[in-house]
Amino acid sequence: MISSSKKLTHRWAAGIIASNHITTLLIRLSNYRPSEKAADDIKTSHAKLKNRNPKLKRFLEKSYRRFEDADKTRNRCAHINEGEPTQQEIEQSISLARLLQKFV
Repeated sequence: MISSSKKLTHRWAAGIIASNHITTLLIRLSNYRPSEKAADDIKTSHAKLKNRNPKLKRFLEKSYRRFEDADKTRNRCAHINEGEPTQQEIEQSISLARLLQKFV
């Protein structure tokens, strides 16, 4: 992935991987039915999971800002013109993914 673009840096790659991992975890926790289409957006997946899973609802509500920041980082990584994500943003996304991983 890094060799395919001269503008893509390790931070962008790390941001993309971390945000994709968060989305994948949210989709796995949502237990979508085969007839449903899984949203690949962090905020949408967060909202659906909050309404579906009462066990996670408290964690998801308390961590709303973290998910909002992770979504912003994902959007910045998706659009190269938005600017490179900071190391702090990436570390926050990784820590959120680790917290979310405990529920899987």
